[in-house]
Amino acid sequence: MKPKTTPSPLPDTCSADRIQDGALYQWPSTGIQECSTLYSTVAFLDQIVIKLPSSHGFDEYNKYVVKEQADNDAIRGNETIERFQNVDQLLARYPSCRQAQITIGDKKTHWLLLHKLQYDRLKRSIKIPETRFCFFSKKGFLFASVHPGLVQRRVTGISLWDMIDHEVWHEDREHEPFVRQEYESLIPQISAQLAPLATHDLFMHINWYIKNFIFDPKTNILYYLDLKPSNIFGKWRNDQKLREIRRDFLR
Repeated sequence: MKPKTTPSPLPDTCSADRIQDGALYQWPSTGIQECSTLYSTVAFLDQIVIKLPSSHGFDEYNKYVVKEQADNDAIRGNETIERFQNVDQLLARYPSCRQAQITIGDKKTHWLLLHKLQYDRLKRSIKIPETRFCFFSKKGFLFASVHPGLVQRRVTGISLWDMIDHEVWHEDREHEPFVRQEYESLIPQISAQLAPLATHDLFMHINWYIKNFIFDPKTNILYYLDLKPSNIFGKWRNDQKLREIRRDFLR
C-alpha cells in the first residue's frame, strides 16, 4: 500500500523560488485565473504560472512515450533515458522525486521528470523562466486527484505573436516578413537569441509555436516558455512554425 500524503499549501506570496521540486501542494481555491490549451491547463497566481497536463496532453504522453506507438508525423523517438521503463535512470538524475514515485505513481512522476529533462536540455541555449517541478492535489466532487505540474516565474515582455501584423498580405508569403514596423528594431536581438535553437542539434527539441516566445525589451532577453519534450507533438506543424519563425525573426 502506498503511504498517504498530505498536500502542503502554497506559500502566501507565491514565487517560483519558494516551490520545492517533487513536493505535493494543495491547488489554491482563490486568487487563481485558469485557461486551457490543447496540452495544458494554465493558471496564473501572484508571481507564478502553473501548468498541468490536460487530458489530451497526458493521453499523448501515454500514447507516444509510455506505449511508444509509432506515428508517421513523429519528430523523433524516445531517447534511452526518456523511455518509461527507464524511469529509474531519471530518478537517479533527479532524486527529489523518489518519494513521489512511491506515493503518486510511476506515470505522473515520469511525465514530470521528462519536463525537467527538457528544461536541462535547453536552458544553456535559451533563457527559460525559473521553473520548479512538483505535484498538485485538486479537490473534486467526491475526492481529490493529484496532477504533475510545472511552476514558472511569470515574465513580462512582448509575445512574438503580438509583433506580427496578422492583417497584412504578402505576395511572397514564404519569404516576406510580417513583423510590425514598430518592432523591427528588436529583430537583431531576437534573432541572435533564436539562432542557437535553430541549429541541427536543437531545432527538433523546440516547440516553434510563436506564442512560446516572449521578448522583454527592457532587458533584451528572449524567453522560451514551453517545456513539452518533442517526442509528444507532431513534426509537420512544427516544421511549418519554424519556417514562419525563420521568415519573420531569424535574419
